Amino acid sequence: MRFSVFVAVTGCALLAAGSAYAADKSDTAAKDMDPIVCKSMAPRTGTRLGGRHICMKESEWKARAQHDRDALSKWQDKSGFQGPTSTGTGH
Repeated sequence: MRFSVFVAVTGCALLAAGSAYAADKSDTAAKDMDPIVCKSMAPRTGTRLGGRHICMKESEWKARAQHDRDALSKWQDKSGFQGPTSTGTGH
């Protein structure tokens, strides 16, 4: 009787550990899907100090780039910027 209870408890513990390992492994796989990317940035204007080194997840870099594009587009729409125009000279 004690042996069967021990086996049952041990089996449940192993199943719980196995599922925790599988969940941990899937979290690791999700992290690998969004790697950290480091980029060197130019120094700020007017400083004699070197540039900066910024590290973010790839998805954060993409979100930052999209935000910058949206801000630029909004600024251009607000200012009435039309972009380059064709003069029709054929050059």
